[in-house]
Amino acid sequence: MSKYVIHAAIMVICSAPSGYRRGGVELEQGQNIFAADHFTKEQLQQLAEDPRLTVSESETDSGSDSTSQGAVDADRLAELVAHIKGLDTADASLWKEDQTPKASAYPKGTTADERDAAWDAFVNQLDGTK
Repeated sequence: MSKYVIHAAIMVICSAPSGYRRGGVELEQGQNIFAADHFTKEQLQQLAEDPRLTVSESETDSGSDSTSQGAVDADRLAELVAHIKGLDTADASLWKEDQTPKASAYPKGTTADERDAAWDAFVNQLDGTK
């Protein structure tokens, strides 16, 4: 029996240079993934009204297979960011010396591109909460 977990996320695609701020967060150029409950209604409105930003909501089903190539699918990215958030920071077997997760800490089948994109999105979320 497969276990299915639904993760909701908000993806903000920013066409402005990295460091652009809107809705109380600093955005990177390109995709920025946030938990669905990260923003207030007012912040979401500010993001949605900005012509330099594209905002979309998605739900991911972690029980389904993802075989996307090239750019990491937003749903897969949200799933991996949630996975990173759930890793035990005290478990040294999951972390490299530079404090990034080891490849073995990710779900089986996660590609290097997916790991890199997920870590970048995770760090961007942390930077946005300061």
